[in-house]
Amino acid sequence: MPGIGNADYPELVASKAFDIVERVGRENVKTASGLAAVMGLKSPDSGYFYHQVSSLTKFYGLVERTRGSVALTPLGERIAHPLSDDDKRRAQGEAVRRVALLSELYERLGSEFHESDFRTILRDVTQAPLADIERAAPGVESLYKDAQRYLSGAAGPRPATELRPASRGAGEDRPDPIRISGGPDVLTHEPGGAQQ
Repeated sequence: MPGIGNADYPELVASKAFDIVERVGRENVKTASGLAAVMGLKSPDSGYFYHQVSSLTKFYGLVERTRGSVALTPLGERIAHPLSDDDKRRAQGEAVRRVALLSELYERLGSEFHESDFRTILRDVTQAPLADIERAAPGVESLYKDAQRYLSGAAGPRPATELRPASRGAGEDRPDPIRISGGPDVLTHEPGGAQQ
């Protein structure tokens, strides 16, 4: 999975993740091989498949995978088999807000931002070196632009996630992690928070 500074992020854009989840639900996929087929892959035995599934499981929280089988999580079920269009939109927003980097970028940039601000805010949020920002910014910006429509309509609390402190040199103080918790407008710093 890709990362920049103190933040990891999914390789799969949200809209593609939601398309996959809808197909998994519609086609009643229960195996890793079936999931690979939905994703257009011949086999679940590749690094590419692993990273794509990691986006669905770890980041968006839409799929559970155990020993060759797959199942939609309750959040994935709400997207694949929504009770209403409004519930589906809320579930999509909840899935995207699980990605701490996207949530923090949205809180800082909103939906209408000047593109010249993106790299500066990305640097501030991730504490990454400028060379890493230059390398990763185009991909992160594409991920963010795809996620914006889901973030702007997200309602309700989001699960607590955190950004890890940036690596520091020997002897430098390490701040506690930033824990993102509560509703979409709440950012709290909890000293002594657990690191992932």
